[in-house]
Amino acid sequence: MIPVALRLRNFMCYREGLPPLEFGDIHLACLSGPNGAGKSALLDAITWALWGRARGRTDDDLISTGANEMEVEFEFLLEGTPYRVRRQRERAQRGGAGAGKKSGRTRLELEAFGPLGWRSIAGENVPQTERRIVDLLRMDYETFVNSSFLLQGKADLFTLKPPAERKQVLADILGLAYYERLEERARERLRLEERRVQDLAIALEALERQLARQEELERAKEQAAQDVARWQEELDRQWRALEEVRARMSELEAQRLHLTETEKRRTRLKSEVEQLRARCAQQQERVEAARRILEQAPEIEAAYMHFRQLQERNEELSRMAGQRLALAEQVRELEQAIERERSRYVTEREVLRRQIAEREHRLRERPQLLERLNRLAQQLEQAQELEQQRTALQAEERARMETVQTLRAECQRLREEMSLLREKLALLAEGEANCPLCQSPLGAEGLERVRRSYEAEDKEKRDLYRAREAAAQQEEKEIARLRGKLQELEEQLRGRSLLEQERAVLERMLAELEHLAQDQARDQAALASIENTLAGGDFAHEARRALTAVRQELETLPYDRAEHDALRKELLRLRGIEGEYRQLTAARMQLEAEERLLGETRTALLEREDELQCVETQLQQLQEVLAEWAALQHRRQQLESAWKSAQLQLQRADQALGAALGELQQLERLGEERKEKERELKKRRDQVAIYQELLESLGKRGVQAMLIESAVPEIEQEANLLLRQMSDGEMSVQVAMQRVTQKGTVQETLDIHVSDLRGTRPYEMFSGGEKLRIDFALRIALSRLLARRAGARLQTLVIDEGFGSQDTQGREKLVEAIHSVEGDFEKILVITHLQELKERFPVRIEIERTEEGSRWTMV
Repeated sequence: MIPVALRLRNFMCYREGLPPLEFGDIHLACLSGPNGAGKSALLDAITWALWGRARGRTDDDLISTGANEMEVEFEFLLEGTPYRVRRQRERAQRGGAGAGKKSGRTRLELEAFGPLGWRSIAGENVPQTERRIVDLLRMDYETFVNSSFLLQGKADLFTLKPPAERKQVLADILGLAYYERLEERARERLRLEERRVQDLAIALEALERQLARQEELERAKEQAAQDVARWQEELDRQWRALEEVRARMSELEAQRLHLTETEKRRTRLKSEVEQLRARCAQQQERVEAARRILEQAPEIEAAYMHFRQLQERNEELSRMAGQRLALAEQVRELEQAIERERSRYVTEREVLRRQIAEREHRLRERPQLLERLNRLAQQLEQAQELEQQRTALQAEERARMETVQTLRAECQRLREEMSLLREKLALLAEGEANCPLCQSPLGAEGLERVRRSYEAEDKEKRDLYRAREAAAQQEEKEIARLRGKLQELEEQLRGRSLLEQERAVLERMLAELEHLAQDQARDQAALASIENTLAGGDFAHEARRALTAVRQELETLPYDRAEHDALRKELLRLRGIEGEYRQLTAARMQLEAEERLLGETRTALLEREDELQCVETQLQQLQEVLAEWAALQHRRQQLESAWKSAQLQLQRADQALGAALGELQQLERLGEERKEKERELKKRRDQVAIYQELLESLGKRGVQAMLIESAVPEIEQEANLLLRQMSDGEMSVQVAMQRVTQKGTVQETLDIHVSDLRGTRPYEMFSGGEKLRIDFALRIALSRLLARRAGARLQTLVIDEGFGSQDTQGREKLVEAIHSVEGDFEKILVITHLQELKERFPVRIEIERTEEGSRWTMV
């Protein structure tokens, strides 16, 4: 991975508006600046963009103070292909009263550059995209900071790790996760084969239990064959007896059918006799009722004629009542129309009165508004005078600032000339008898003369410098005084815009009052007209004329309500006479017909009674013939039940025989299946043995341990090359893969032993400077191993504040070591705040902290 560009927004001490930090032309560079300026924050931005990690801080702690979100965009090259990572974070927000804290949100984008430009290769969410970045770089954050990234205060991160964690870092660098994945796949295959072996063993056990039933099934087959023969014989015997009974019943079937038809005929005749008797009684009752009604004919006819006369008079009075009601409704509607017209005028009068009163109240404000407008005009004239004073002071301030710039430029020129004179005097102080400029011989007297000339010229320039500096300071004091006056004028002029706004408002209000005065006169005239109209009743003329005409017609209508009510009561009393008259009419028409129907019904009744007597005689004769039928029917039912029972037993015996034969055939197939499963079981057990051996080979004690053991000599060799260079051959490291415990057993480990002129000592017994050299040598060795073995190709080395613990010689050795590994990395970035080391690097990135946040400058 080769850094190309870094863009920051609101990340830690870096705010908005920064140009991108370009790494394109850098090979070896130094990031310098005072403590706390933000040197390490640049490296935190890179790791946060790639892995979301930055020296243990939470994401919200990385957002600049006062900002609610941050963004880091990191562009890099990997195997010749440009990639771009952009990570954004919104700060968690606390809700209002009673609301919980709203969690922050992170967005992550990953893009690759191709023939069609940038295209997204991100996952569906942030975790998936982070996994793609790790797969792309072939390393996670821990591997990065343990190999090619020496974080501030964490250069010993690898050295101080426990042996097990050191082995894990080394395994990550060597890409042993691939073998771990193979090991896990072998373990899954082993579990699968073991389950298959177990399933086959269980299946074989079940087959053995089934095959053990063969003798029992043979005996069941013989017993079922005997039962089939016995029940077949019983079934034939029951069938012959049943056929004999059915033949006799067939002979009696015709007589039984005739008996059934005769019984149905008797039932029908009985029903017809009952119906004819009931019909005779009803017809006799209707004849007698008609005769009684005809006896009252004179009284009913007289009452009905009187009832009809009363109905005609009631209809006439109802018609006049309807006319009276319609006229009354017209009167009510006309009165309502007149009242609506009057209410409209009353409403208009009240609206006008309210509008006139409101305008009167507003028009009383006009004198006060005019007075306030005059005062504002005076205040604005005073503000115009202050504006002229501010313009004059601003012009004077600009002139004095130009004077200060001229004086400061002259002072700078005098400082440079005085510095040149001091260098010349220093050369003269060395005592050489040659001119310091042209190298011609001067002699002692000539040297003294030149020295005095330089000193006089230096004194003259110092005096002139002091004069110009004093003049510049005096001008700056005047500028400060002018700015104080300008600030006072600004305070006084600050309310001018408010005064102008208030004047515009007052002018608009006065214009509105002028329009109100015009509307007031118009509404007062309208109000006087409405009051005159209401007082004289001069409205709704057409409705008033129509009302008078309808009232006259209502008074002339000849309608007597008392007569109408009495007539209604009499009609209500006589309401039953109509029914009696209809019954009289119907009785006259139906009496002769009802008498004729009564005679016919009586004749039919006598005929049905004679026929019923004949049928009863026939039924008695048939019942005597069919006395044997019931016994035969009972016998047939018994025989059918016995035959069905024998048939069921035969079916059961036949089924038992078929089941026994089927199970015996199944056992033959199971025997073949057992042989097949035994062969399959042997094959699966062989597979289990193979996967067990493969699992052991791919485990941490197998090929992984072999790869680590082969890498340790490379780490020792690479680290000792640098460590001897930095310690003049006095120090070396050894990495032990095993140690003997107190019990005398051998334990797997990854211990680091350090040797110098005083022998081999623990890492903790060395000084801070010595530890840094050891850590640096081991980390560079890990980086080289990472490049060769894991294929991660970081190609970038970062050293954060590694020189503070070194003496002068140790610093020189570290710088030499850095230069010695230049060829192994495309880019090397060294972070330091030591002034004397900056010049040792061809490129410097200067970091400074300002009120607007930290900034960088490429030097």
